[in-house]
Amino acid sequence: MNVTIDGYVSYICTHCKETYNVEGKSLAFHEDTSPESEDDEFIRYIARLDAPCTSCTQGMLITLEVWEHPESVANYSYYSGGNVSAVECEFTIEHYFDDEVAMKEGDHGEPEKDPSSEDDADEKVFNEASKVEGYTDQYDHED
Repeated sequence: MNVTIDGYVSYICTHCKETYNVEGKSLAFHEDTSPESEDDEFIRYIARLDAPCTSCTQGMLITLEVWEHPESVANYSYYSGGNVSAVECEFTIEHYFDDEVAMKEGDHGEPEKDPSSEDDADEKVFNEASKVEGYTDQYDHED
């Protein structure tokens, strides 16, 4: 499965007050695979934006961290920056399945069966008309 992080980040250069807006799809987010992150219930994605200001050439640095928990929900977006101010950001996370990547990653045999469903498989009957008992009048008719 693949992940797409979409959204935006906007910020201002502290030196010349030039305003920037960057789309989330142009950022390269990477999953945090550090040993510390394996103990947590959430997934952290990190992106760095390191570019000079186009107006004054001052270097600007922003590190964005998007936390996912539960799946497909971006709970928090953090930033830290150098020579930037008024940082605003909002992101969404979307999971999608890529057939090409799945074929390269490994075997795609039959799905595993649920062991609990095998025990009562003989008892299940599908597409059989149910028998409904009707009322039978036991009253004797006198002629």
